[in-house]
Amino acid sequence: SNRKIKVALSEMCHSKCAYCESVIETVATPQIEHFRPKQRYVSLTYAWSNLLLCCPKCNDPAHKGIKFPKPSDGGLLIDPSLENPEAHMDFIYDPITKIAFVRPRDVRGQTTVDIFGLNARPALLKARSELLRRLLALKFLDGIDAEVTEVLAEARQSSSPYLSWIKKYI
Repeated sequence: SNRKIKVALSEMCHSKCAYCESVIETVATPQIEHFRPKQRYVSLTYAWSNLLLCCPKCNDPAHKGIKFPKPSDGGLLIDPSLENPEAHMDFIYDPITKIAFVRPRDVRGQTTVDIFGLNARPALLKARSELLRRLLALKFLDGIDAEVTEVLAEARQSSSPYLSWIKKYI
């Protein structure tokens, strides 16, 4: 059933969107996302390897929707269940602007950033930038204050939002 699939995907993805790394259930209903759109890849409609947990924003028609570009259309999307996004994107925090953004390393990274609006969605930029800013402020007390050390250790868990930045900076 859809419910069982959603529960399994939620466990696999730690309740986060496979693309933007936001915790979904806090603000929206998670969606079962077909990495390869079921409209074009009918045989993969029920293939576990084609399913991801996704937030409604990443999966809306303005972003991924049914888009699945071919190499001739600007490059394939990064499949976060099979590939390391860090091979195609760099996760940057600019201490001057205090913004956490994605810098594409190649065409596939650029295509993925553009389709999901990873640098163009103000609420997403704000959420990940504010979290990283707070954690960076605490980092100076890591190992000195037990509570801070515990908070930072929790932030490094797979279930944490925006883990790509946290792994790099915290």
